[in-house]
Amino acid sequence: AYYTSDAVGQIIETTVRNVADYLAGRRSENTLVPGPA
Repeated sequence: AYYTSDAVGQIIETTVRNVADYLAGRRSENTLVPGPA
């Protein structure tokens, strides 16, 4: 696969934000496996 440095940077930023939100208990609609309803 071909990744630009900008794309990799965005992937890293999004991943870090998602982990921080998860650890803080914030819910996100941007999830692959939703939690229990």
